[in-house]
Amino acid sequence: MTSPQSQPAQDSEGARTRRPRRLHGLHGRLLFFLGDMLLLAGALAASVALWEERFSGTGLWPSAGVLFALSLAAKVPFLYRERLYSVSWSYVGMEELIGVARAITIGSAIFVVASVGLSQTDVLSSFAPAIFVTDYTLSLLAIGAFRVSKRVSRRLLRHPWTESSPTLIVGAGAAGEQLVRSLLDTPGSGYRPVGFIDDDSAKWRVNLHGVTVLGPTAELPELARYIVCMWGEEG
Repeated sequence: MTSPQSQPAQDSEGARTRRPRRLHGLHGRLLFFLGDMLLLAGALAASVALWEERFSGTGLWPSAGVLFALSLAAKVPFLYRERLYSVSWSYVGMEELIGVARAITIGSAIFVVASVGLSQTDVLSSFAPAIFVTDYTLSLLAIGAFRVSKRVSRRLLRHPWTESSPTLIVGAGAAGEQLVRSLLDTPGSGYRPVGFIDDDSAKWRVNLHGVTVLGPTAELPELARYIVCMWGEEG
């Protein structure tokens, strides 16, 4: 039973452990926010630099400040709405990339409408329509690449499978795909996926995350012997 005297100490210890987690989450959100701001500004700057002399004799840089403000104001709120500032950087997946595409598409559409409206006033003196296509493409690529960069770098820089047992995965469906993806993301698990076993002949020789579907379960003993000879040890 906990004594009353020890309760404040436990509370303070719990507060200390919770505070770094909050700070870590805040740092992650701030990193994503600042990164998005820089990437969106860079995408628009590259677009303006590419098209300014082709579509405007006076140049587009005098209007660049307004374009930057419109671009950020139109896109960042939708990135936030898609909860892209609270994702786990190490485990960004297809859902997050779809969210990026949705946010950039909607934000870019609003950016275009606002720019066209302001072009009828003195606020926005000149702009080139081709800027919007280039800016949309660069923004989509830059924000998407930023979100998956840590996961890709972890996969490229992962430690060698020196102490991992070669492993055959039975079933090349959704569950098998998720299992292989998890093992590839965590080399320290002790298991290295080297092949799938599946009775569906349509899946044979298909690759999932670089792991091949080798054959049916009836050939499991033969495939296991092949794996032992191939990798020099039993898995």
